[in-house]
Amino acid sequence: MVSCYIITASLSFAVALGVGSPAGSNSPISGMKRIIGGTDAEEGAAPYIVSLQNFGREHFCGGSIVGDRWILTAAHCVAGVKSNEIVIQAGTNRVNKSGLAYPADLIVSHSLYNELPVINDIALIRTTVPLDFSERVKQIELSLDPVPDNATVTLVGWGITKRGGDLAYKLQYIELRHVESKRCQEILQYPIDVGKLCTFTKKNEGICYGDSGGALTWKGKQIGIVSYLTLTCAVGFPDVFTRVSYYNEWIRSTVAENDND
Repeated sequence: MVSCYIITASLSFAVALGVGSPAGSNSPISGMKRIIGGTDAEEGAAPYIVSLQNFGREHFCGGSIVGDRWILTAAHCVAGVKSNEIVIQAGTNRVNKSGLAYPADLIVSHSLYNELPVINDIALIRTTVPLDFSERVKQIELSLDPVPDNATVTLVGWGITKRGGDLAYKLQYIELRHVESKRCQEILQYPIDVGKLCTFTKKNEGICYGDSGGALTWKGKQIGIVSYLTLTCAVGFPDVFTRVSYYNEWIRSTVAENDND
């Protein structure tokens, strides 16, 4: 599976830039890379971030710790994937360095998730045993507050540093700007519903393959999940995230219904 959807913003944009069809598949195993325009994150700076790995071998998406057995990620990351194929790696900035490994035993994707157009791109993964919390492994709080237009937000992830680049093993950090939904929709000429939010700073900064499922934060709380990029990586258009506050009740009820199994 391509670990960050490419959505053509509009037919006119796509034709003008020579962009092909939206990309995606149902396998999590592919070449993963890192954030474009980011810098190396300090060790322990994002203790909530985890790497989703196929059988513990290769990173395919990010996720965030939202409970002692619960990982929040994007539904497209786990489409067609069985829980016993996923190992959660926590407590390390390097995807090629052993952190704490937790097998998964349950995946719950939003029942109304749709691949194209992307709608309800959110999922929860349950680990077989509780995570061992420490300074390097912590739960992140989910924000319910509205995010102001142009607010500075933070993203960490293991996606591409440059188009066509190789796998990066060290966690990347970047500060981006929130783009209010109506303004984002006007820029992209693509529907941005209430369950989405956008970011943009400038060309050559943004999300790319391998960043999917990771956490966008504001004031230390999670506000978004990496969902998809438009046209291609960091070419000068906003990136799109699942808006966590919109799905707060779904997250709470899903955890409550499946926490005692």
